[in-house]
Amino acid sequence: MLAAYPQCSQLEFEKVIDAKRTKDGRDNTLFEVIFRVIPSHGIFGAAVKVEKWAWWFFGDAVEFSLVGEVERQNMYGNESICLGKDKLEVGWLRSACFCK
Repeated sequence: MLAAYPQCSQLEFEKVIDAKRTKDGRDNTLFEVIFRVIPSHGIFGAAVKVEKWAWWFFGDAVEFSLVGEVERQNMYGNESICLGKDKLEVGWLRSACFCK
């Protein structure tokens, strides 16, 4: 999503901070994951559902789907000031953009 905004740096996964395996009300396996990205060092949280487990000779293959939205967990202050005030309606973008 950030690719459409060249003034924002492309974020890259840095590390998982925390992950918990849970079940939802329908007995689906969920993972609640908190992770950090660079270059902003933004911390984001997301829940993903395991859609399919596949067991292969050389290891496991797992498919996931996002449940809900990815949400910023820490403050981002003026990191997205390059978007200007016209992008206020795009809340997630504002919290993810790290101006170049």
